[in-house]
Amino acid sequence: MRKPIYPAPRGKPWVAKPWMNFTLVAKRVFSKVMSIKARRGVYLLALFILLTASIHPVLAEENAAETKTSLGNLIDAKNKELQNIREEMQAAKKNLDEVMTQRKGLQTELRYIDANIKTMEVGIREAQTESQKLGLEIESLSLGIKDLNAKIDSKEKAIPEILRAYHEKSEISPLFVLLQKGTISEVFAETVSLSNLQAQVAATINESRDLKNELEGKQNDVSAKKEEIELKKQDIAAKKVIAKEEEGRKQTLLAETKNKESLYQKNYDDLAKKAMEFEAEIERIESALRKNIDLSKLPARQPGLLQNPTPGAKLTQGYGRTQFAVRNYKSQWHNGIDLGAPLGTPVYAAEAGEVVATGNTDAYCPRGAYGRYAVIKHDNNLTTFYSHFSASIVKTGQKVKRGELIGYVGNSGFSTGPHLQITVYASNTYAITQSKSCGLLPVGGDVNPLDYISL
Repeated sequence: MRKPIYPAPRGKPWVAKPWMNFTLVAKRVFSKVMSIKARRGVYLLALFILLTASIHPVLAEENAAETKTSLGNLIDAKNKELQNIREEMQAAKKNLDEVMTQRKGLQTELRYIDANIKTMEVGIREAQTESQKLGLEIESLSLGIKDLNAKIDSKEKAIPEILRAYHEKSEISPLFVLLQKGTISEVFAETVSLSNLQAQVAATINESRDLKNELEGKQNDVSAKKEEIELKKQDIAAKKVIAKEEEGRKQTLLAETKNKESLYQKNYDDLAKKAMEFEAEIERIESALRKNIDLSKLPARQPGLLQNPTPGAKLTQGYGRTQFAVRNYKSQWHNGIDLGAPLGTPVYAAEAGEVVATGNTDAYCPRGAYGRYAVIKHDNNLTTFYSHFSASIVKTGQKVKRGELIGYVGNSGFSTGPHLQITVYASNTYAITQSKSCGLLPVGGDVNPLDYISL
């Protein structure tokens, strides 16, 4: 036995007590202290993780700030460029309108073609610039998505550690804290600390959920802008084709007329006579088909049931016995409505359905009928017929959605200016027939489009 550090009381033998074993006492005290420090360490770790979860996204945002600023400046520059291009487009359209008011003649027609080509060229630059701007916006959104992913990752990594700290702290009973600390205030402080950890867990989970919602919104924005870029590419390609065809039409016109006004007028008069024969034949066929319309199978008259296929276009001729039809058509009947709009204006499907016919009557009846066209059959027993396209981008058998791009306003067929003619047939009367005046043509029992389209 080791020599006692303290002497035994007089008259009594010295006996070692457990508390006198300083090594044992030191170990126990050290163990208790380390246990408390360990727990405190867990709490400090949880606090550190929370702070890191908050600070890390801030640092990420700071690192990306310069890039975002640069992208913002580029987007602003594109907006200014677009503003200038749109002002140029307005001037081109104004010139086009002025040309259209001039007396019909060869030189007017040539100026009109040149003005159309100019609007196509400006339109191409506008679409290209819009596409470039969309690309920059996608890049900016992608940076935001990257930042959000970093924030979400930090929050989700913090949650398990905070939960572990909460679990460790919740295992310490108030009695232990009282015995350890010696005051009620310390017990209260530990309870408040536990409650704060619980609140921090809930707040971190809510923040993570909000960040995920924001992320989903930005991802949807990126998808929408990518789709818009594809439409711009399609628009650019169509306008290039239209411009090329207008240039070809100009050369054909010069070749046919030998740049002589008299020959131009003769050609125009011949086309007008042919168009009158075509209109008369179509009206004979369609007046008979109108008698086969079963009104009980048609939807109730409701403007807006069909979408306006060319939003913003001007109604230039109504349906039926119009003044223009009485003066210019042998039949004195117009089987649709005309919507005037600049060459290359997008045309959209009035309702979902199936494309049942497409074609170009100019291929076998030059400048004598409907030109480029598309026919869509809908589930509501109506069939819509779109004609005088400059370009059609749908195919027979294709399914289309309401509002889907199907073509572009044009001047094909017999036309005095760029417009869309839309005709609405009762589906049970629609057919393709072989006409005497102009080959294969869509026909049907027509109804007033304005009963279903709201302009």
